Amino acid sequence: MFSSLKNKLNTFKSTLSLGVFLLFSAFANQALAAADAGLVTEVTKTLGTSKDTVIALGPLIMGVVGAIVLIVTVIGLIRKAK
Repeated sequence: MFSSLKNKLNTFKSTLSLGVFLLFSAFANQALAAADAGLVTEVTKTLGTSKDTVIALGPLIMGVVGAIVLIVTVIGLIRKAK
């Protein structure tokens, strides 16, 4: 009985951690999308692209990183469940 309760608690903690991560990831996406004009200008100069491209790439990169972390987390949960 106690091991079942412990497993449920661990699953809940893992799910809660993932939820908190996704929430912070969403805030990071918004912050990156609304980046400071000076930073966008510097990145634009460095990459040689337009400001729209730099602003559009920020959330895309954060989304890819978030997806990778989500996949690794799910794989970890599956391995732990076995």
